[in-house]
Amino acid sequence: MQIKVKEADAPRPSLRLPPGERPHTAIVELGVLHSDELLVYVHREAMASMARHAQLGGALEVGGFLLGGYYYSRGQRYLDIDVAFPALEAKSEAISLTFDKVALKAFHKERERRFPSKLILGWYHTHPRHSVFLSPDDVFIHKSFFSQAHHVAIVVDPYQQHRVEQVGVFVWESTGLSQGYHPIVYEVDPA
Repeated sequence: MQIKVKEADAPRPSLRLPPGERPHTAIVELGVLHSDELLVYVHREAMASMARHAQLGGALEVGGFLLGGYYYSRGQRYLDIDVAFPALEAKSEAISLTFDKVALKAFHKERERRFPSKLILGWYHTHPRHSVFLSPDDVFIHKSFFSQAHHVAIVVDPYQQHRVEQVGVFVWESTGLSQGYHPIVYEVDPA
């Protein structure tokens, strides 16, 4: 059995209004945008899932995978991340995280069972007390496994003082990986 992270073929974005413009959605954090090539919206529950996982990891790096949809509206591409899927089988250390074959196999099995229609949009991991950036190892992982235009990396440091400095998203731009910026967070009104 082949273990993979990236999709076999790059998907094309589908037409859909973004959160905040769709009925029953509201933006709760505007984000700090540094990239106009790909906007990243994260559902409040997915953001909370990453924060909970970061707290459970404490001083160790933890991480997981990001699932959702790839869309466009009025010529603007965007991601709608509505699931942050913790990689509980990953090997955590103080300054590294390893997604081995066991962790990847567990992820793919659960994804097929629980979220078969969702795209893999990227990955997230924590840098506890080290700030939000991509290390050379992180860049290697992203280039090797998340190299498609719709793949992103999110880094979480729950110990930063300001909310905007706790989470950074890195996207592919025409010149390479973007600087980290705070994603747009939204919620869904159940009405």
